Amino acid sequence: MYTIEESKCPYCDSVLTPPPSRKKRCGACNRSFYVRTRCADRKRVIVTEDEIRIIEDEWEKHQLTDDILKGVSNLITESDIQAARKRYPAIINIGDIVWKLLHEKLLMAMKSSDWGLMYDVYYAMSIVLQKEGKDSFAVQVEAQKCKLQEYKLKETEGIIEKVEISTCGTDSCPECQKIAERVLTVSEALEEMPIPVKNCVSIVFGHGRSYCRCHYLGRIPERYYS
Repeated sequence: MYTIEESKCPYCDSVLTPPPSRKKRCGACNRSFYVRTRCADRKRVIVTEDEIRIIEDEWEKHQLTDDILKGVSNLITESDIQAARKRYPAIINIGDIVWKLLHEKLLMAMKSSDWGLMYDVYYAMSIVLQKEGKDSFAVQVEAQKCKLQEYKLKETEGIIEKVEISTCGTDSCPECQKIAERVLTVSEALEEMPIPVKNCVSIVFGHGRSYCRCHYLGRIPERYYS
């Protein structure tokens, strides 16, 4: 790999005159080289066909924002992504690979009725959709349903007796502030589904789409405090 300023063939190191601006064949070795922009320093570089994949990987990692990575980091590792590349060679975009892996984890969680994992996956999916500027409300709803099902099991075990809606306080939108600290039974919450708040207007991840940050807290029975 050489920069345009260095202007050399990435295969045989022959000097290229004039410096190339697009795909060409080297006059010395007769092999095709390509011109791409390197992500790290934004320099135009002359690369081999194999090095194109390296350049594309760098840009894909750059485009997958820090917020999305944080949203899936507890579920998907770099080794998971590399393994998925081998299983799904037709999927090039790293965002699509992340979505595929999340879907696989969701199916696994559903088979084992792991409501906690299902919540984590749906939550991560909602972050990915939101960062891509897509509507995530339906996925947010599924995430909260899973959280309530998880609390329902704890309610059966006597660990909690009710749930309380927690907001972001003064950082919340007016619609969310209306339901702050509201207490419901798990059954009432599942029937009513007060969160995510449909009319929430909090803009969290950009793209002009609202994202409700309200969540449930389990309320421990008073006997545990006596």
